[in-house]
Amino acid sequence: MIFPDVDKFVLMLRKGTYDSMFIPAFKPEDIERLLYYASDFSSIKSFPINPISSYMPREFRLGECLLWTIESIRLTYKEPDGFKRFPSRVPELIIPGGTIQQPVATITDLNRAWALYNKWWTDNNASDFDEFRSVNPLEGAVLMWH
Repeated sequence: MIFPDVDKFVLMLRKGTYDSMFIPAFKPEDIERLLYYASDFSSIKSFPINPISSYMPREFRLGECLLWTIESIRLTYKEPDGFKRFPSRVPELIIPGGTIQQPVATITDLNRAWALYNKWWTDNNASDFDEFRSVNPLEGAVLMWH
């Protein structure tokens, strides 16, 4: 399957024309461009979710979905199987709290998550990706992927 580059991917998401059931097989060198767009948390029509998930987010927010795409690169970028490239069930950040209904991240939380991913990238991108991809950008942030 041929996937679009980052710019085309974002354009398709904004127009609601991205119709693959998979996240594109982006590579570490795509992270900087994904981060460029990921501070935009406007609503988008749809985004691929993990096919094993029975949960559907109330809304898809562009930047949140792009951060999830970065998370996919971080965790699974060498994985050829599209089904195994999903970093969690859905592209939604939550605030874990031990209850069934965990609060969804607010725009303030999403801006903080973007800043953490951006810092993770800028602090490490001169290093070998395989050496720093195990560092969780959200470590200690009281945010996690649903």
